[in-house]
Amino acid sequence: MNKSIWLIITNESSIGSLVAAAKATENLVKAIVVGSRELAEKVARAGVDSVMLAETTSLPESQANIIANASKKETPKVVLSSSSPSDRVIAGAISSAIGAIIVPNIKNLKKNGDAVIVEQENLQGRVINSLISNQTIVGFFTGEDVKLASEASVGIDLLGGNGYNMSAEVASLATDVSTGLDGATIVISVGRGLKTREDLTLVESLADIMRAEIACSMPIADDLGWISKDRYIGRSGQTISPRLYIALGISGAPQHLEGVRGAKVIVAINNDPDARIFRAANYGIVGDLYEIVPVLKELLSK
Repeated sequence: MNKSIWLIITNESSIGSLVAAAKATENLVKAIVVGSRELAEKVARAGVDSVMLAETTSLPESQANIIANASKKETPKVVLSSSSPSDRVIAGAISSAIGAIIVPNIKNLKKNGDAVIVEQENLQGRVINSLISNQTIVGFFTGEDVKLASEASVGIDLLGGNGYNMSAEVASLATDVSTGLDGATIVISVGRGLKTREDLTLVESLADIMRAEIACSMPIADDLGWISKDRYIGRSGQTISPRLYIALGISGAPQHLEGVRGAKVIVAINNDPDARIFRAANYGIVGDLYEIVPVLKELLSK
């Protein structure tokens, strides 16, 4: 096993976070870019030590076998990726090729002598496990979003080989299956700040005035069952791109924020001034949603 950290990068959204996490270990950082030359050039300026490009116009997972074969030659210490479906396929191929351990929900990497400590987040961030392994760790990063850096560019090497022959077919949902979130202009989303199921009427009345769709964070749908599971926003739920996203009583866990990266404007209302949602928000209001929502309704009704 060598001392390098591999980053699997298939889209722009994860570049800054993955590079920042890897550089904290003070190991060599090698980016394995899957996609276009343009994407590789952006990564090459992001502060990595080297870039290998599996150039393709097909699905990223079509290159999984090529990347897995490359991992056999180097056996990196840690392989880090986002948890997108394509990245999961590639990570699985690497793990199978070199007998690596797969670790989900990685929040942070730390240096500990020659070893790397992997911090894993569980129970919505309430529990952090610190892991060290003699085997390669292949993990899915869920830490904080970090702005993409701009440094001197490094060279780009091409990964050769024949990938899988894959293509995607466009399918459309039947009208009775769609939640309405996909094409919504305005989405109002609720989190643990909502005290009871009955209080949803307060949110619904605001949504009626604004002609908005209602969504929620994962615990509201998964743990409490107050809103159907096809309306929760996040990495394993819905990914949306509204013009306006209003987050009511949502803390802003990374897995939730991944679902609203495409939102044009994010407005956060939370009574915790240190809530992570404020870091992603364009506008924030620190206060009780039970006091603020009625005021918004009154103003919007005029």
